[in-house]
Parts: sequence; structure tokens; C-alpha cells
Amino acid sequence: MPAAASLPQTLTPFHAKYYAYELTRRCPPDSDDRLASALVDAQVDLNPHQIDAALFSFESPLSRGVLLADEVGLGKVLQFHQRALSALIHAQMHEPGHYWERGEGGYEVRVSHGFAPLRPSAYSAEANDPVHDCRVEPADKTKIGRMLFGGFAKCLYRVQKFQSDTERRFAVILERDAIRFKPARDQFQIFYRLGSAPQQYVPDFVAETETELLMVETKARNEMTTPEVAAKRQAAEEWCVNASAHAATYGGKPWRYALVAHDVVAENMSLSGLAPVAN
Repeated sequence: MPAAASLPQTLTPFHAKYYAYELTRRCPPDSDDRLASALVDAQVDLNPHQIDAALFSFESPLSRGVLLADEVGLGKVLQFHQRALSALIHAQMHEPGHYWERGEGGYEVRVSHGFAPLRPSAYSAEANDPVHDCRVEPADKTKIGRMLFGGFAKCLYRVQKFQSDTERRFAVILERDAIRFKPARDQFQIFYRLGSAPQQYVPDFVAETETELLMVETKARNEMTTPEVAAKRQAAEEWCVNASAHAATYGGKPWRYALVAHDVVAENMSLSGLAPVAN
């Protein structure tokens, strides 16, 4: 037998039978003796923590065993078996008796300062394309996203870009009734969650009237109830509630969020006239 060649020459018939017994016998899954058969012909000395890990694998509630790896190999083991491990964990989560805990949603609110400087807003445009008057409807609305618009009297930026003609028309309304601007990215720290990763929300307009501060989003009618729009709206409304609470501490104006459908925006309307149709 090939294994006999590595055994000591002084091996007695008794010891031969004993080693054969240890190598072939079956032990209960939770028995420490189960480890003995693996150590009989081991060529290295195990450290105590390695023996403890091996014993834990025998006592594991997972009847199909566990994966053992050192610190160096653990990442590779997890990476190699990531699909199998994900499927196993997902299956266990749906087993009867699994404990579920549902936490409250929301996010941490932290007011670091009462105002933020206006962030620079840079736009790109074709060299031979002039700055268009915001009050003039473009002949080709499909190219509006590439146009620069100016002629503002109450906008905090000299020029602005619009993603739709609805935004341009709404800007004309605000020109009459409020001081406003289209925020640059990172101007407002508003985050919403759609899927696993949080994303930053940049509203279309922010405007100040005599009585309040408005955060406005204009959307196509068929997009008003999409999951993304709903998530953005919830995050913005929570932001407005917290901003209003902070403003109340020094007598400032309250904040309000308004979601406006594209088909109710007309240049001859007033901001107060839009209020009843804004969601």
C-alpha cells in the first residue's frame, strides 16, 4: 500500500490497525474526534487558532461545510465564490424563521452653515452660436439643450442653459415674479436613493418670492409618477422641511418644493397662477 512507505519501519501490526481505524472511521459531525483522522498523517504542526477554526467547521450549522482561509487568501476565496455565497445567503434569508428587521428610512440632517456661496456655473456652446433671448421661442426646440440663453433681469447668473422649452417658459414666468437661478451641481446637498447607491439631486430652479423660497422641478406629464421622480421629490421635500426649520430660528422665509407638469406651463401665466396646479 503506497501510504505504508511513509510510516515508520517500527510500525507494529497493532499500530497499523489503529492508524487504519482512525483514517477510515466515521464520526458524528459535532465530534472533536472527527479532526483526528485529518491529523494522523499531517506533515505540519497546526497552531491553536487553526485547530479551533477546523473544529468550528465541524460544528457549523451549515451541513454542507464552511470555507476556511487565512487573511491573505480570504479575499480571493470570497471573490472566487461570490456568486455561490450570494445565492446561499439570499436563500437563507427566505427560509422560515429567518429574522428580519425593517429600519426607518431617511438620512442624517446636519446644518453646518445657514448659507452657501453661489457656485460657478460653466456652459459649453458652439463658437458661432449667439446667446439667445430667453423670451424668444427657439425655431428648433430639439436643439435647445445646446443653446445658451440670456437677457435675464432677475437671474443670479448672466447666462443659463435649459434642457427643454418648458424650462425656458418657466424661467420667463420667474423673471416677472421672483429672483431665481438654475442651481449648479453641489449647490444643494440633496441626495436620493434609487437602487443601492445614493445620487445627488439638482433641482431645475430655485426662486425667492416675497413670502417664500421655492425649489421647482418641471417634468413631462408622463414622468410625474416614475420611481426616480418620486425619490427626488421625497428627498427635496425633506430638505425643504429641514431648511424651513433652520430658517425659522432666525426669522427667515420657509422653503417649499413644487413639481410642475410641462403641459401647464405657459409664458403668460404668473407664479401664483401656477401654484394651484403644482404638485
